[in-house]
Amino acid sequence: MPTPAESSRARLPAVALTAILLTLAAGGCSRGEPFPVADYLKTPANLSGNRYVLEAEVDSQLGSREGVGRVVVVKPLKDKGRLALVIPDTLGANLSPTQHYRFSVSVRPDALYVSKLEKI
Repeated sequence: MPTPAESSRARLPAVALTAILLTLAAGGCSRGEPFPVADYLKTPANLSGNRYVLEAEVDSQLGSREGVGRVVVVKPLKDKGRLALVIPDTLGANLSPTQHYRFSVSVRPDALYVSKLEKI
């Protein structure tokens, strides 16, 4: 029977593999926890630091700055409300009103930041 230390060492490869798979899964927009729109609108600070997936329709652009990015307003597909998203120029996004996207977003104290997006 292995000692606790031996058991821990035996599980390390499985733990490492799980961490790698989770990292790879986070790289795509299609996986992840759905963005809790109602919770965010009620208490956004409670979600600060978390990452989610948001499916939404582009409504309008509020502004942009070359070399930095743009701020767009979106309407979530499954919830009511409107949200502003910061989309960095590095994503090379070409967004138009009424298009539907799946956004990977991170909640920061000042805004929702998009790290990846894909048209759906």
